[in-house]
Amino acid sequence: PASIAMTILVSIVRWFVGRKYLTAALLLVFLISLLWNVTMSSLEFLGQRVSANTRNSRQQLQQRCLSDLCSSSMSCCCHRNYSIADSGDRMVPDLEEVPTEQELLAQYSSSKIERGGFWAPTDCVGSQRLAVIIPFRKREEHLLIFLRYIHTYLQRQKLSYGIYVVDQIDGLEFNRAMLFNVGFLEALKDRNYTCFVFHDVDHIPVDPMLSYWCDSMPTHMASRTDEWNWRLPYRSFAGGVTKQLASQIRQINGFANVFWGWGWGSEDDDIRIRWWLAGLTLRRPKANNGNYVTIKKSHYRAPD
Repeated sequence: PASIAMTILVSIVRWFVGRKYLTAALLLVFLISLLWNVTMSSLEFLGQRVSANTRNSRQQLQQRCLSDLCSSSMSCCCHRNYSIADSGDRMVPDLEEVPTEQELLAQYSSSKIERGGFWAPTDCVGSQRLAVIIPFRKREEHLLIFLRYIHTYLQRQKLSYGIYVVDQIDGLEFNRAMLFNVGFLEALKDRNYTCFVFHDVDHIPVDPMLSYWCDSMPTHMASRTDEWNWRLPYRSFAGGVTKQLASQIRQINGFANVFWGWGWGSEDDDIRIRWWLAGLTLRRPKANNGNYVTIKKSHYRAPD
């Protein structure tokens, strides 16, 4: 936009100069410069106001745990989501070794994961109930690797969570967005979830400071992946892993059901537009916190 504006400005100045209106051209340049500075100052002030509102919203969300779900006999653990430095070093997952189902069952038994993939801390009560929705078809090895790591990752953050694998078993083309909608509705029949993470099965978080606790605005969590050389493929990209409150999903009427055959990111671009139309601002983690590695083993771009 800046280069386009400068090109237009130069063209206008040349037009005036060519007609010997040098004084008018200089006056026009001055007025445009003044308007530009005023606009930039207004945007900077607006950005400061938005940042202040964001901090206030976060504080309000943190305070909800003191009244919504916490009892007088048990401490609230929602504050752990903003201070989880004690959760350990950055994970270095083994993406080549596929665990067996027996190994996963042993892990579930030792960490007291309930049947169906639900877990909650016993020493505190969280302010949110998290549902992880995974669209799935014919990626069994990816799922086994994912489940081995995601439970440990979420438990370190003291989150009350459930994991829902939505398997498309028909012969139609894969519809990732529709599976998200199905997972959202089915999870709410099971428990009163307040926070939803829509998660590709081949994405593994590696940074312990990346919180899965929902904020006041939708968040694109997988902002840095090895698949894209640790950068966004394009600025508005919102694929891989996102999180949002249940109320926000209702506000935008969920995902679009029209993208068949994986969509190649179309459903992610569509959800970004839906957030914008609803007045919701997309956020991303701080630098180096949104790191994910992708499972390359038996990897192909889209399920059949």
